[in-house]
Amino acid sequence: PPSFDRQTGRVTHCGECDKCVRTVVGLSILGKLDRFTTFPSLRPAEQYRRPEILSAMYPTALRDMRVMAQRHDQEDWVQILGRAIELNQANKDRRGH
Repeated sequence: PPSFDRQTGRVTHCGECDKCVRTVVGLSILGKLDRFTTFPSLRPAEQYRRPEILSAMYPTALRDMRVMAQRHDQEDWVQILGRAIELNQANKDRRGH
């Protein structure tokens, strides 16, 4: 959830929870992440592009982001999210769900 930074007087986001990661990825797909300064730079940007990290997210969110990437001709994101979906399913199968 967003928090209020008393020193800067600005709202900030953790950049780590599923909701923040979905938002960061979505803004990246749209090419607009640089317009939003409420996300801290706690995690290097390239880590948001790692399927191993993204695979921990809900499969529905991964599929929705992949559709967005397809609609915006972001083939690199289509591939990254496709791999994250595969890893997510493999992890689910290993856990027996």
